[in-house]
Amino acid sequence: MAALLEEMTPWYADLDNYLACGEIPKGLDAYKKKKFFRDVNHYYWDEPFLYKKGSDGLFRGCIADDEVNGILDHCHGSTYGGHFATFKTV
Repeated sequence: MAALLEEMTPWYADLDNYLACGEIPKGLDAYKKKKFFRDVNHYYWDEPFLYKKGSDGLFRGCIADDEVNGILDHCHGSTYGGHFATFKTV
């Protein structure tokens, strides 16, 4: 059951939990905790969405791994051409 829960948990769950309610992930050593707090500064929580600020200053939405293929199919494989150039399909 724990393995199933692990698979369903998005990669950004710890970031969400910290930004939404201040919950610090358990089991982090000193290095990982320092890295977590350094990384979390690049993210913005606008319930229910998580965004990451890029080096260009633009915010990009974070998605779960199981949503990636559907989004790529929609943007690249539609009947009307589907490719929106790199500035829209990053």
